[in-house]
This record gives sequence, C-alpha cells and structure tokens, in this order.
Amino acid sequence: MSHEAAAAPLSRHHYTARWIAETAAFAGLYVLAGKTGLQLAYLHPSASPVWPPTGIAIAGLLLLGTRAWPGVFVGAFVTNDTTLGTIWTSLGIATGNTLEAVVAVTLVNRYAGGRRAFDRLDDIVRFAIVAAALSTAISATLGVLSLDLGGFASPRIAGPMWLTWWLGDACGALLVTPLLLLWADTPRLGWTLSGAVDRLIFIAVLLATSGVVFGSRFPFGFAIVPFLIWAGFRFGPRDAVTAVTLVAAISVWGTIHRLGPFASVTPERNEALVYLSLFIGMMTIITLTVARIVAERAGAAEELRRRVLTEEDARRTAERAVGRATRLAAMTAALSESVTPAEVAAVIVAQAVDALGARAAALSLLATDGVVLELVHATGYPADVVARWNRFLPDQFGGIGECMRTGRVVLLESEADLAGHYPAREELPETIRHGARAAVPLLTRGSALGVLYMNFGAPRSFDGDEMTFILTLAHQCAQAVERARLYEREHRVAETFQRALLPVAIPQVPGLAVDAVYQPGAHESDVGGDWYDVFRLPSGGLAVSIGDVAGRGLAAAVVMAELRQTIRAAALDQGDPAGVLTQASQALALAHGRDAMATAIVGIFDPVTSAFSYATAGHPGPVLAAPGEDPRILPTGGVPLGYLHMQSVPSWTVRLPQGALLVLYTDGLIEHSRDVVAGQDAVVLAAQREMMAPSGDRPGAILRRVVGDRQSGDDAAVITLALDPSPFSRFKLTLPAEPASAGLIRQTVRRLARVAGLNETRTVALTIAVGEAVNNVIEHAYRGADGAVRVEGAHEGDAVRVSIGDTGSWRPARAPDGGGHGLRLIEALADSVEMDRTSAGTTVAVTVRRGGARAPAVTSGAGAAGSTPAPAPDDADPTLTRGRERAVAGADEPTAGARVHRVAQLPVVETFGDLDDTCLEFVRQAFQEAARDNSAAVIVSLEHVRYIDSHTIRALFALGRDLSTQRRSLALVVPPGSALERIVSIAGLSTQFRAFPSVADALAAVAASPPAGL
Repeated sequence: MSHEAAAAPLSRHHYTARWIAETAAFAGLYVLAGKTGLQLAYLHPSASPVWPPTGIAIAGLLLLGTRAWPGVFVGAFVTNDTTLGTIWTSLGIATGNTLEAVVAVTLVNRYAGGRRAFDRLDDIVRFAIVAAALSTAISATLGVLSLDLGGFASPRIAGPMWLTWWLGDACGALLVTPLLLLWADTPRLGWTLSGAVDRLIFIAVLLATSGVVFGSRFPFGFAIVPFLIWAGFRFGPRDAVTAVTLVAAISVWGTIHRLGPFASVTPERNEALVYLSLFIGMMTIITLTVARIVAERAGAAEELRRRVLTEEDARRTAERAVGRATRLAAMTAALSESVTPAEVAAVIVAQAVDALGARAAALSLLATDGVVLELVHATGYPADVVARWNRFLPDQFGGIGECMRTGRVVLLESEADLAGHYPAREELPETIRHGARAAVPLLTRGSALGVLYMNFGAPRSFDGDEMTFILTLAHQCAQAVERARLYEREHRVAETFQRALLPVAIPQVPGLAVDAVYQPGAHESDVGGDWYDVFRLPSGGLAVSIGDVAGRGLAAAVVMAELRQTIRAAALDQGDPAGVLTQASQALALAHGRDAMATAIVGIFDPVTSAFSYATAGHPGPVLAAPGEDPRILPTGGVPLGYLHMQSVPSWTVRLPQGALLVLYTDGLIEHSRDVVAGQDAVVLAAQREMMAPSGDRPGAILRRVVGDRQSGDDAAVITLALDPSPFSRFKLTLPAEPASAGLIRQTVRRLARVAGLNETRTVALTIAVGEAVNNVIEHAYRGADGAVRVEGAHEGDAVRVSIGDTGSWRPARAPDGGGHGLRLIEALADSVEMDRTSAGTTVAVTVRRGGARAPAVTSGAGAAGSTPAPAPDDADPTLTRGRERAVAGADEPTAGARVHRVAQLPVVETFGDLDDTCLEFVRQAFQEAARDNSAAVIVSLEHVRYIDSHTIRALFALGRDLSTQRRSLALVVPPGSALERIVSIAGLSTQFRAFPSVADALAAVAASPPAGL
C-alpha cells in the first residue's frame, strides 16, 4: 500500500477525533454556562432571565462554522435533560436552542456583516434586531411549547415564561456574543503602560461604583451609565463590552440578593431580573454604539486630516456624536425609571425636541381597537391642535398613515413635500405649517404600535447620524412603551381585582355608625393583600374582619380574596371569632402550605348588649376611645394565620359604652414611619380627637392624622365602629322584604326592649309580635315582587311601640289548621295592636308595656335564652343520625335549628336558638328524620328556643297531623312559666298536642299511655 493511500484514512480519522473533541469541549462549555444561567430561574426551572449560552452558541457558529452546531445541540440537550422534563421535552428545547443559533448566524452573515458585525454602526443595530430580537423568539416558543405539551409548565404562566425566556436569550446574545467575537478578533491586549494604568484605575472605580449602585437598596441605577459611556468613549468596543460584562455580573449578584435599583422596583426576583436583562441589553447596545461612533469618528478624523480638513470641524463632529450617545444613555436611564406609557412618552418627546431641534413633537399610540391613534404626550403644539388630534385615524394625515403601514420613517423636508400627504395643510396654524417634519414608527414584533411625530421650524434634511439616532430613539421607545403597557395592565388588573373584593356597601345597625377606608400603597406596581369586611349575620349580629396577607402583587390579592371568603363562610359556621380564625388558618395552610401567611382580626358586635367579641392572629390590637376614659389599645396576640397549625387563638370580649369609638386597622397604618410604637400612639391620639370632635369621615380622618401628607409605601385599611352618645330610645329601619332582614329587626327590637326595661317575658312577646308582622310583609305583602319593610320603634314612658309598614297587601287570616297563626299571635301577645290597611299599603303598630321590674342580664347556662343547647342525655342512642343544625354566629347566639337523638327508644327533636324562616328548612328536615322512626311517639323539645315564628308553628302542626294518620303521637316539651309557654297556648299547640315540662315527663307519659291517649 502506498504512503498516500495510508495517509488518507489516517487524516480522516484525525479530523474526526478533532471534531469530536471540539464538539465535546463546546458542549461542556455550553452546559457550564447553562447551569450557571439556570441558577437565576425563579419563575420556572427552565426559564432564566439571563441566558449566556445563547451568546456562546452564536459566537461559536460565527467563529467555527457549521461544524459547531452539534456541540450546541448536545450541550442544550444535556443542560435541559438534567434540569426538568423528559427526553422528548429536552429534545424539543435543544432543537429550539440550536435553531435559534443557526437562524441568528444565517441572518447575521447575510445582513449584519457576519463575525465583523460590531465593526460598523449599522451592523450593530441589525445584529440587535436579527440575533437578539428575532431569532431568540424561536427558542422561547419551542421551549415553552415543549414544556407545556409535556405537562411541565402551567398554561397560566406561559406568557410570563415566554417573555422571561426570550429576554434572557436576547440578553445573552447582546452581551456574550460581542464579548467573545471582539476578544477573538484581537486577543492580544496591546496596551501601553499608561493605557494599562488608565484601565486598572477605571476598573477599580467601575467595580466600586457598581458595588455601591447594585449592592444597596436605593434606586439610582443611572449612576453607572456615565462610566459605561466613558468606557465606550475612552477604550474602544472590546474593552467597553468587557466593562459592561463586569457591571452585569455585579448587578445580577445584587439583584438576586434583593439589592440594587431593580430589586427595589419589585420584590419578585424573576421580575427584577427581567428588568435587569432589559437594562443590560440596552446598555450593551448603547456602549457598543458609543464605542463604534468614537472609533468611526477616529477613522473619520484621520480621513479628514488627510483631506486637509480643520481640527475644529473634526472636534465638532466628535462632540455631536458623543453628545447624541450621551443623550441615548440619559434617555435609557430616564426610560428605566418610567413605569407608565405617559411617562415613557414624556421622556421620548423631550429627547426628540432637545436632540433634533424640533419645534414641536407628539407621541400617539394605537388604542385597544387597533385602529385609532390616541395622543399620549405633546409639546409645542397649540391647544386647539392638541384637542383636534387627541384621537384620529392614521390616514387622516398621509405621512402618519404611510409610516404606520410600511414601518419606515417618513421625512418631509419642506412644506412642498407636505402638500402630497396633507392637502388641508392650510388649516394648520402658522407656527407648525412651515418647515420639515418627520413621522417615526414605534415598531415591536414587526408592527407599529404608535408614531412619534416631529415638526421643525424650517426646511432641513437629515444625515446618516441623525437617522441612526431617530431609529434608535424609536426602537427604545417602542420597547419601553410595550414594557410600560404590560406593567400598567398587570397593576390595573391586580388593583381592580383587589378593590372588587372589598365590600361595596357596609351594613348599618341602628345606634351604631360603621365606616371604613382603604388606601393603596405609594408604589403603583405594588398591589397588596390588605382587606376589610363588614357583614351582617343571620342572628342580627355584625361581623367585622380586617387583615393583611404577606407579600405584594396579584398573588397576594388572590390569597386575600380566598381568605376573606373563607372568613365569611366560617362566621356562618362558628359561634365565636376564635373558631373563625382557626378554620381560616387551616384553610389557608391547606391551600397554600408554607407559601402564604396573614394577620387578621375577626370580631362580632352584639347590637343588643353592645358587646364586641374578637380574636386576633398576630395583628395589631384595636384602639378603644370612650367618653371620660383614656383611649387604650385593646389586648392582642396569637400567631399569624397559616403559621404551623395555630393550636389556640386568643379572644376577648369588651362592652362598648355609649359614645365609644372602636378603631381596627392594618399594620400599613402604623408602619409608614418604620416606628410601630410611634404609629400606634398616633392612632390612639387620632381616635381620641375623632371621638371628641367627630368628622363626616371617621376612618379617613384617622388615616390622614396618622399618615399626614406622606403616602405610605404599604396599603392601609381602617374600620371604625362608633356608638351614638345618647341612649338608644328609638330607631327607624327600611330593609328589603326578605328573610335575611328579620334577624336585624329582631336584634334591634331586643335592644330597644332591653333599654326600656322590659323583662324577659315581655321582650319575647314583643319580639315575636313584631317578627310575625314582619313575616307577613315578607311572605304576603308583595306576592313575590321586590319590596321593602319599614320598621320604626320608640320607648315612651313604660311602653315600647313598634310599627311595621309596607306598600303591598296582606292576605286574609286562615283557620287554625296550619295557617293564620301570625295575626292571632300578634293580637294575643301585644298590649295593643293598631292596623291601618289602605290601598297604599298596611301599617301595624304593636305596643308592649313594662309589666314588672327590669329583668336581670341573661347569663349563659342551661335553659338561658340563647344559650347553647344542652347535650343529649347519657342514655341517648348514638345510632340515630344527628339532625340538621344551622350555625348563625353571634355574640350570645351560637347556633339555631334542630337536632335529633334517641332517648329510651324514642326520637327526641331538640330545637334551639331563634326558629325563624332562615332555619325553617333545617327544622323540617329534623322533623322528617324523627317521623321516619317507627316509634309510638315523637317528642319535640322547645326548652332551648329563644324565638319561634308562625312558620315553625305551622311545621309543628304538620308534623302532628302526619303522625296522627299513622296512629302515632306528638309530645311537646315546654318549660313551665316561660314566655314560650304562652306562645304555645296562643297558637293552639297545647290544645292539639300534650305539653310536658321536661323530656323525662314526656317519656314517662308515653310509656304509661297508648298513643291514642296522648
């Protein structure tokens, strides 16, 4: 075999081995950079807002050619396969990363000068567009789609995840690619001694400044901009992009440690890094632009010198270029501080006027319909022109229409050029009719979202540098507007969502004024989790909750909404505020685990006794101000909701005297000055002043006195409960004619009876008489249509008079066969009844006089009105299903309804609380459950009933009738001498069925007599 024949296979083998080694090394470098970048993935494990491998891949393909793409694919596959997902998702992501680099290199080679893309200013702009903006969308789209189809990414975060992925790749392309290409092009330092000293001093100052800017908590990111501009101006593109890389590394470190200007904008690391990646990308472009402008200027100066141009001309040209670059840097810094489209527009218009010498300029954006342009900011135009062009169609002015359609700058250098685009130019004011004008499209993702329009006072043309500046201005404006719109939309959604969940109206109680105020924090981007809620309980009590969910933004608002509704539901199922908070804490922990925590107060105000029972969970204590007493902070304690299992919740009860003012608030009210003790002292003082000199807006006045003219950085909510200073002697209520209104009316009547000194029997008689009149209005006056019930009460002398009115018509009374009990009860229970029926409605006036000494305060215990029902006897049969109960939370009325148990082989239905229309269905279900038992009799105990209406009486008649058809009996247990005994007698229950003083007596009678004997 010849030497040539043997050398060919050897050469191919050597080439293959070298290619494999290069591929492995390149893949290893990609994996190392990828794993480093994924350390910044906070939104999703596979989406990093800073992604260096994109720049490495593009630079590798530009330097090594197509043989480098397998290394990109292998590196991307290994990086993602060892991060999250399956082989298929990793293949999809790796395909996107490889296509991204291949497409970017293809476009850069064709349109942006290839590996010399950073040698010309135009090529820098083209590289930013094709490599950073366009090709990176491929990787983001395929990556998000692969994870979504594989079930490793929620569709809910697909949009933010795509944006994070895209911006991370774009940042890597803009920063890493020029760094590698420029150093590969000139690997030797080539520094003189003085140049090395200059660079060392500059690096030391740059690192120190970067440490201060991005290692503190103050938002002055613009301070680093002059140093980067100086690097581009003083040291050239390679050293300038190296300086940007150093700043990027320090800024990333600071941001992930919640330091620096971007961490101060938002507490979310991913969102802060997204803003940082935008900043890094823009600073890279600007720094390279400045460096290239300076380099081109240096070359131009040399050429000018060869053409015997004066040094003064060269200096002026350089100053103009540096001035524009400096303006771009200043504009970038200003845009980074702008968070709304209006603020962005103001910055861009001001820069256009100052940099280009425009007499007037305006910026308009497409409205949500995508057709009409809306003026956002304008300067230099007369007021009538601004009003006329506030909203307009692009084609109303040809230059703007053409600009929006083609995506190109439209320049009209004189008034003659204007004639072909705007025939009605004679209508324009003299100040803006003459001279040149320019319409610049604001392009994003290939379409125009608005237009920047400039008027100049005289004819003029635009050179290449000015056109570059105009295009850069428009490009940065479009990006900033899109970012601001996204930012504004998210804030608006979150704030609207939060405000929508706050109470629309606060229920009121006679003799008590309840008011509330909510103030969002100073930072528009920060929507918090503060809430307040006031709602009426079926018993007539008033429930109050106020609290704060830890965290900011839409996530905190969502948790707040869940927690507020959980507290509402728990208040209808628990008898005390501590139970409400315990249930809410358990629900929060189950739904969100360790990711959510909140502080809260839940209180229940009893309108009858003026008692306020409350429980706290790590929340500041309420402030109570009362006449003749020093204001004080009420006790508080407990751990926040969601913390561990919250074994016990502390609770207290305080009676509010006449004229008292109770203030509940979130911690945002007292933490605005970062001194909680001083903040609480300010609330105490504000409450005392408000009680002594009430204003029309108690919570608003307290908020203003505490916070002053400063706006708190946190949200703040305040609720005030103010009792009338005068004794409760009369009231007026107008409520919807529906069962839910009965509880408030009943509680108000009880309160008036208590003040008037009616004993328990008289109070029950008055309450039931008024309740029956209200029931007639609810059930019959409007025949299913909407209507209102008017109730007025007054304490006069030894009597209490209550009138109930409507604008409908009652139906006639029915016979005692299950109907017609309401009117008979009213007439039998009241000392006097006056009824006035007209075509305009019916008014019933009920009067009950004080029949004895004032009844002692009701205390908790067996047989006490409103007490918790006694437990079932020891011989109760647990095999019988418990009956229906319905919680109606209140300070002294924990439950109402009925439950069933078995005693001595007989079903006993134990009823308790206020038996009205709101719990009638539960009582009926308990009756039906007991009737299904094949026993000789059913016993219904009324021992623990506080109130009974005609609906429940009718249900008792129906139960007795059903039992009698089966030759079974109904026995009632009614405490002798009680107010309820008289009600049973008046209704005719005691004539139809036998009544016994206790369950034991009823059981003995059933055992001694056959069913017919009862």
